Amino acid sequence: MEVESIFMNLHWIDWTIIFGSTAFFVVVAYRTKRYVKSTADFLSANRCAGRYLLTVSEGMAGQLGLITILAQWQLYSKVGLTSQWWVNLQIPIVLMMTLTGWVIYRYRETRVMTLAQFFEVRYSRRFRIFAGCVCWISGIINFGIFPAVAANFFIYYCNLPEHYSFLGIGCSTYYTMIIALTGISLYFTFIGGQIAVLVTDFLQSTFSNIVLMAIVLILLIKFPLSDVFESLLNSEAGKSMVNPLKTGQSDFAPFYFIVIMLNSVVNRLAWQGSQAYNSSAKSPHEAKMAGVLGQFRGLGFTYALMLMPLVAYMIMHNPDYASQTHQVAELLGRIGNIQVRDQMSVPMTMTLYLPVGFIGAFAAVMLAAHISSNDTYLHSWGSIFVQDIIIPLRKKPFSNKQHIWALRLSILFVAVFICVFSCVFRQTTHILYFMAITGAIWMGGIGAVILGGLYTSWGKTAAAYASLLCGVVMAGGGLVCEQFWMSWYGTNFTLPIQYIYVYCAILSIIVAFVAGRIATIRFSRFFGRIVLFLSILAIGAVVALIETRQSVWALSNVPWPDCNLIMNGQRVFFFAMVTSITLYSLISLSGRRRDFNLDKMLHRGQYRIASEHINDKAGASIHTGMKFSLKKAFGITEDFTLGDKVIYGYTILQSVVFFALFGAVTIIVLFWGLSDRAWADFFYYIYWFTISFFFIVSVWLLIGGVFDLKSLIKDLRFKVRDLADDGRVSNDSKQTLPKDDVGVKQ
Repeated sequence: MEVESIFMNLHWIDWTIIFGSTAFFVVVAYRTKRYVKSTADFLSANRCAGRYLLTVSEGMAGQLGLITILAQWQLYSKVGLTSQWWVNLQIPIVLMMTLTGWVIYRYRETRVMTLAQFFEVRYSRRFRIFAGCVCWISGIINFGIFPAVAANFFIYYCNLPEHYSFLGIGCSTYYTMIIALTGISLYFTFIGGQIAVLVTDFLQSTFSNIVLMAIVLILLIKFPLSDVFESLLNSEAGKSMVNPLKTGQSDFAPFYFIVIMLNSVVNRLAWQGSQAYNSSAKSPHEAKMAGVLGQFRGLGFTYALMLMPLVAYMIMHNPDYASQTHQVAELLGRIGNIQVRDQMSVPMTMTLYLPVGFIGAFAAVMLAAHISSNDTYLHSWGSIFVQDIIIPLRKKPFSNKQHIWALRLSILFVAVFICVFSCVFRQTTHILYFMAITGAIWMGGIGAVILGGLYTSWGKTAAAYASLLCGVVMAGGGLVCEQFWMSWYGTNFTLPIQYIYVYCAILSIIVAFVAGRIATIRFSRFFGRIVLFLSILAIGAVVALIETRQSVWALSNVPWPDCNLIMNGQRVFFFAMVTSITLYSLISLSGRRRDFNLDKMLHRGQYRIASEHINDKAGASIHTGMKFSLKKAFGITEDFTLGDKVIYGYTILQSVVFFALFGAVTIIVLFWGLSDRAWADFFYYIYWFTISFFFIVSVWLLIGGVFDLKSLIKDLRFKVRDLADDGRVSNDSKQTLPKDDVGVKQ
């Protein structure tokens, strides 16, 4: 079969599915307009969403976005199943954060509505505005390549021409697709705000689940899973797709996943890309259960989406598929940009084996995935600009109508920005690395600010500014260097490892002084000096070991000392996080110390609000000195029904079992070793379990989501609107903290 005839044009059935499904979602979005009567409706669906609706909709916006799918496929195409092994490192950390309510519990105790409001209460209004600006800039830059990635996907997947003629004028298909794809997402957000986003994301997720389940079944029938795993064993020497200790990958080495793990702890609640979902739940308990259900959905979806790149790898590396390999190579050869070619390798392979109808159905899924992530991000970043920057600066509040239109105009500006950004930006790195380095502009420094504000009484406003500025400078500088380093020096963005070595040594010394200072504050001056002495001694021992033995440095994966370290987005993100935490601690502990009244901000002790703990025994025990409660330790409150306890208990049990399995296999590998064949067999059975789990959970969440959707519409139809509920921090709603307690003046 000639390459030109393989996929010159989609079949009319494919086009019908694409346009028919999209038209349906557009009509639904339009019909939600009738329910937008207040600012709270537009911002957070008036807090009427149930757990299943939140789980399915937010999962579509986050995990199933088009750019997320392509980014994950890039990862799986390079490391195969090994990535899931390192993800298991996060299991005990995620479990502990869930059980202890890490960050979330204290954040809720503050009774603030938004993260920005917390910054105003804990630090100052000026810092709130500054942080809002940084968050917004980082977010829209991170968002900037979404239309470009989507446009490239549809152009090459649907084999659209690069140029076309309209009224005798030559037009670029790429630019047209960017505008069209952004325009349809803008319509969804513009017309109905968070209500339209929530409802359409649920319906798009339902449609996508059905199509993906069908595609997975087709793949399992056409390509037996045993054959797929057998092909994974035929990878190049030193580049195993099943053995996580022999991947030979520098881009997605274990360090990459360690940074992800660190980020999950340090930057809890920091990223605001889907912030509207955080305030859309009916109650805090529904929000908590949505998070628990999200773990069920996430596990199955990860393995379901992984099957496509694994099949693509088999086709491209198995001699039995030599003709298909040649066809895919020729199709990919038409793509000039190496990163775009890398992103399209899996989708172009899918065009060879999907039957008519399913090629269009998958394109419709990807269009729905793009719309869901785009409308969510448009809503989030547009809202943040108004809520966290404009409103705090504006003395006179908006009327309800003015407020909604201000939000719409802000969303429109974000849409225009990402269109322009996608048209001019040149992608030079993996999608995941771009996300890391642009997200680091905000998250590189804000984690220390959140943790220091919630968990320390000595965190200063000046330290918050320094920490956030550190993330901006390091991540922003890294982004510029990564974009232009090749044109400047003819190589990838690298730094001499000697410089990084000295930098880490200096940073370690500062950390030692910070540790000593904290020990002095919490215990005694004598104990603080012991901690400082032991820390300096440990640093000296490590430096001596490196200098005398010239050992392999962990972060470089290359011998010391004559080499450079490639500074990809993940490494820049890591150094930004570590440096900002150190800087925040150093400045906060330097000079005259003034303790912030944490009890007042968290409503503890004499400031406790009794009405919030009438039925919450776990909450009461925090302040009344009740005996230890196992239910409290596991985060179970009086709001939990029997069904909730079963779901919650299964989640904990599953996490414990998976981590125990991870620990057992790790011990076996360290002491006895494990062959690639054994690794493949291990992942084979894990895959069958999770893919079966995916089918069951998808049906369960769909049924629950339908009931929640009906409840949402009913509540919105009859709920009395509070027009004052618009996210402003009024004098009455502010916490009555003394002026000196709101932020320490420097």
